[in-house]
Amino acid sequence: MPRRLVGYLLGFAAAMALTGCDAPSPPPGGEAAPGTAAAVQSALATLADQVAIGYGLPSGALLYVTRNGLAQGSLTLNGQQVRVLRAGGRLFVSASADYWRAQGVPPERAEGYDARWTRTTLGFDLGGSLNPTTVAHELGAGLTPDQQVARETLPDGTEVLDVHGLRVTAAPPHRVVSVASGLLGPAVAQALGDLPVSVTVPSGPKLADMRAAFDATVDALGRPLVAGSSITATVTGNTLRCGSGGGCTDQVRVVNRSSGADPGTAARIQLKTSVSSTELGTRSCGQDLVVPVNSTVDLSCSVRFSLPRVSGTTITTVTAVPEVSAEPVAILDPGTLKHEVAAELGS
Repeated sequence: MPRRLVGYLLGFAAAMALTGCDAPSPPPGGEAAPGTAAAVQSALATLADQVAIGYGLPSGALLYVTRNGLAQGSLTLNGQQVRVLRAGGRLFVSASADYWRAQGVPPERAEGYDARWTRTTLGFDLGGSLNPTTVAHELGAGLTPDQQVARETLPDGTEVLDVHGLRVTAAPPHRVVSVASGLLGPAVAQALGDLPVSVTVPSGPKLADMRAAFDATVDALGRPLVAGSSITATVTGNTLRCGSGGGCTDQVRVVNRSSGADPGTAARIQLKTSVSSTELGTRSCGQDLVVPVNSTVDLSCSVRFSLPRVSGTTITTVTAVPEVSAEPVAILDPGTLKHEVAAELGS
């Protein structure tokens, strides 16, 4: 059970300009802790100066956010644990179909998003809201005069000062230990839930591990989907050619159309063709191609039939039935994203 000594913190001004906490007379419930204002000011100044900070949730999710707004790790959003990456000014999420259904995505499309990296947005700017400088400023600006202060002992023996959900170490060097999610803004609190969020600062080997995790996640992105966009594909031409050796090639012309897709989006066209003959049976083939949105493209695929031994000439009819689908995918350059990570976190 944490040991608590309740007092009041006096004289907090806007942002991070803090006065002393000595009071003419102690308020009811305990005395103000000497040096509390200086401890909080020092902890926030240290936080603002970090290259990156880590946010830990009770669920075990851990998210790292850098000074320039890169983000990598996991979050618990609306009760669902998701993986996230923010780089190149874009947010990518890998989450279950249940998460996407909860966001209002139609069931069939949600199944397509299941566990696949998808470019999307949240109700708040992950990199802009949770980078070290912004968080330190917002926490300082949220402090007001006469806020209650509690002195606690954590299970590991660390003495902390709790100022309305902001916990900092009581002994120097002062650092932020945890923060109530509500202090990070209403949108963040709504997404994360009303929970305490631990704060850590990676350094040395942990910073190198974080850099490696960023690179690994960039490699895992593949060709991310784009949430909120839709693309249609229509077959406008189909030519089947077969040779005497049993090989057949189906060439299909496809037009894709999208409304509202931004410049960072392309169309992934998927062709599946069923080639069949009453005498020879059925074969299937396909092709995937990433093309600009609102474009026309020719796709093709080939099959081969085993021809029976016959005397003389035999003629058989072969037909092809193509099916096409399209999905919006993100245009990205992994090398550029890795360069951005290296520029901030080092090679």
